[in-house]
Amino acid sequence: AEDLAWMSRDLGATSCSDAASALPIDSTSLVLHLESVRQVETTDDTVIAWHDQSGLGNSLFASGAPTLVPKATPSGESALRFDGSDDKLERIHAERPLGRLPTGNADRTLVAVVKYDAASAPGFGGLAYGHGAANQAFGFAVNGRNGTLVLQGWSSGDLASSSSGVGAGWMVASAVLQDGKATLYKNGAAIANWSHTYETGSSKFVIGEEIAGLGFVDMDVAAVLLFDKALAETDRVALEGRLTEQYLGDVTPPQDDPAPIDDPPTPTVGPFTFDQAMLDNAVELPIPTRMDTGPYYGRNGPGMLYLTIATHNDSNAAASNGLK
Repeated sequence: AEDLAWMSRDLGATSCSDAASALPIDSTSLVLHLESVRQVETTDDTVIAWHDQSGLGNSLFASGAPTLVPKATPSGESALRFDGSDDKLERIHAERPLGRLPTGNADRTLVAVVKYDAASAPGFGGLAYGHGAANQAFGFAVNGRNGTLVLQGWSSGDLASSSSGVGAGWMVASAVLQDGKATLYKNGAAIANWSHTYETGSSKFVIGEEIAGLGFVDMDVAAVLLFDKALAETDRVALEGRLTEQYLGDVTPPQDDPAPIDDPPTPTVGPFTFDQAMLDNAVELPIPTRMDTGPYYGRNGPGMLYLTIATHNDSNAAASNGLK
């Protein structure tokens, strides 16, 4: 009721025409609709609340001092800026119940127009809903260690990608969960996917802070939309196109990301076990103590596998490198 009453008031400088926020697809499955061009409540430039246009009243409320910045996107639209220190927008279910957010492993589609400027290690953060516990969240994050994009489910529920998030500029990020298969998209290109059973909760929705309170993210956001169904490919593309046109304008986002890997190859070397007898009988050779054995793809993204070789006089070094 509080949200609906606010929506009936004069929106003043933050208002825009209905056409500006209209969607090109059926919106009956829309459960959260936030756009920077409409229904942002401010005092001067400081954001007080970002009001939901879905009709379900899932508005988010500010802590810290996020700001509404005019002409912040490439097309000249406004955006909400979070300073990475203490700015966030949040909705706590226990205080203001969230309506109809998809939970458990239910189908869903999450879309956002976002720019990540910095994230502090070791946390993951961005925007997410659910609960800050293993496999109980769902949202977009950047890895605080390397700045790559992550579909955050929290801990065992995280789907990592090798695609840059921090410093990559404005992007349209999308995630679709359908029949237990999740796919992460960046500017329309699929960058990661997996088959996974989520246990998503509904205790909060938060933007600007890691969902378990593990750090803040320096970021700008122009739109967030959540549907309680998996959008068809044509609908997802149409929605991404509308958001790209409005917020990115004529800027063509880079499409240099790798295709997703459904079945990561199994490393062809290791693990190795060396007993003392093997080390005692080893032959000393003038060889390097580490050899690259090639790339592999793990759950946290691609990396390089290394083989450490110890000679018979190097059992301490072997132990320090994880050999036994």
